[in-house]
Amino acid sequence: MHEKLFYPAWKIGIIFLGLFLTQSVFAQTKITGTVVGADDKIAVIGASVKIKGANTGAVTDVNGHFAINVKPTDVLVVSYIGYDTQEVTVGNQSSLTVSLHSAPKSLNEVVVTGYSSQRKKDITGAVSVVNVSNLKAVPSGTTESLLQGQASGVTVVNSGAPGGPSNIRIRGITSVGSTDPLVIIDGTPGNLHDLNVNDIQSIQVLKDAGAAAIYGIRGSNGVIIVTTKKGKNGAPVLTYDAYYGTQRPNSKGWNLANPTETANAIWQEYQNDGLAPINKQYGSGATPVLPDYITPTAGKNGDPLTNPATYSLYSNQITKANLAGTDWFHEIFKPAPIQSHSLSVSGGTDKSNYLLSFGYLNQQGTLIETYLKRYSVRANTSFTVLKHVRIGENLYVFYKQNPGYTNIPGVNNTNAINASFREPTIIPVYDIAGNYAGGGSQSLGNAPNPVAIQMRTKGYKNNDYQVSGNAFAEVDFLKHFTARTSFGGTLDYLYSNAFVYTAYENAENSTNPNSY
Repeated sequence: MHEKLFYPAWKIGIIFLGLFLTQSVFAQTKITGTVVGADDKIAVIGASVKIKGANTGAVTDVNGHFAINVKPTDVLVVSYIGYDTQEVTVGNQSSLTVSLHSAPKSLNEVVVTGYSSQRKKDITGAVSVVNVSNLKAVPSGTTESLLQGQASGVTVVNSGAPGGPSNIRIRGITSVGSTDPLVIIDGTPGNLHDLNVNDIQSIQVLKDAGAAAIYGIRGSNGVIIVTTKKGKNGAPVLTYDAYYGTQRPNSKGWNLANPTETANAIWQEYQNDGLAPINKQYGSGATPVLPDYITPTAGKNGDPLTNPATYSLYSNQITKANLAGTDWFHEIFKPAPIQSHSLSVSGGTDKSNYLLSFGYLNQQGTLIETYLKRYSVRANTSFTVLKHVRIGENLYVFYKQNPGYTNIPGVNNTNAINASFREPTIIPVYDIAGNYAGGGSQSLGNAPNPVAIQMRTKGYKNNDYQVSGNAFAEVDFLKHFTARTSFGGTLDYLYSNAFVYTAYENAENSTNPNSY
C-alpha cells in the first residue's frame, strides 16, 4: 500500500480560498469621513466616532473630519451631544459623510430666546440647550469652563489656574474686535465667571446671527442665556450639595537634563567646534568636572570662601551645587484639594415664592500658593401684589479671594512656570543658610528661583466684592399677553495689594529695594 503524500487539488483550493477570505475580512484599512448636522450641513466638531464593540475610536476635528483604521465588517458608531447616535457599516467604502439628526426628545424643550419662550422645534435658528446636570458633574472654580463639550459649536479655553479667565467662542472667531458672547442672567447682562453652578436652572446658547435681531450688535458673537432657580409652591425644600476632591499635576514634569547631562552636552559642543574645553578651576580634560559649590565661585570643598563663617547674604551667599539635579517642576507643582458646599432653601404659595442659597468654594491650585476662595449668596423672590400683577427680584452677592497667577514686577514678565524650565537644575532651592538659592553671576542665566517667586507672592491680596441682579414687574393683559419691565446691573468693588521682595539670589535683582 502506498500513502498519499499530497492533498487533492480541490482541497488545496479551498484552503487558499479560506486564507484569501480571511485576509479580506480581517485586513484593516484607513477610512476617512466627515460628520455634519443633517439640518444645517455644518461640520460637527468633537463628534465621537467609535468602532462598535471595540475600544478604538476617533474625534472629529475643526472641519468635522476624522480618520480611523477599520475592517470592512466594522460598524462605526457616531455620536454627539444633542444629536441622535448613528451607526454606519464600513463595507468597501474608503470615505463617507455622516449626517447627524437633532435628538427628537430635545425638540419639545422650552427655550428662552429673549422676550419669549418657545419650543425648540419651533425655532428656526441654531440653539443648544445645555444639560445642567452634566455641568455639576465636573468640579471647577469657574462656571464658563464647564461649558466645554456641553454644546456643539461652543469652545472654551482657560489657563487652568484657580479662578483664571476663560475665552468662550461660539462658532469660532467671527470678528476682528471682541469675540466674547453676550451673557444674559435672568434677563440682565452678566458674567458666568463667578456664578454658583448650583443656582442654575437652565442654559441656552443662541449661536446664529438671528440673536442680533433681539439683542443688537452685542449678540453678534452669540448669546448665552442663563435662568437661575426659583421657588415653587409647596412646603419649604432644603437642599445641600457638596464635593471634595484632589487635583494632581503631571507626574512626568519637564524631564529636563540633570547637571551631568548638561555639562556633557556643553563639553561636546566645544569639541564639535574644534575647541579644547577648559574648566577654569581644574584645567582641560576629556570630561567635565562639576563643582561642589556654585556660589560665590564655582569651587570645591576647602575653598576659603565656602567656609560657613564667611557667609553673607549679599556679598558671599554660599550655595552648594545640587549634583543630582533639582526637579523644579515638582518643586512648584503639588497635589491640591478642591471642595464646594452649597445650601439652599426654597418654597412658595399662590401669592409668593422664594429661593435663598449659600455657596462656598475653595480651590487650591496645583501651582503652590495659588487658590480661589469664594463665598456667595443668592436671593430670588416673586410676589403677586394684584391678580395680574407680579413684582420680584433676582439678587446675587459674592466675595472672593483670588491672588492669581502673577508675573514678577520688573523681571521681564517672568513667572514661576517659565522660570521652572529655564533655571539650571544644578541650582538647589535653598543655600546653606536656608535662604533662596540662585545663579548669581556664575554664567547660569538670569532665570529667577521658581519656588522663591511663588513663596514671595503668597502674601498678595486680590479681593473682589460684587453685587448683581435685577428687580422686575410683570402685568398680564388681554389674556395672552404679558408686559415686563426690569432694572438691573452690577456693582463691583475690587482691591489688591502686593509686597515685592528683594531678589537677593539673582544677579539682576540682588540690591533692588523692597516695595509695596
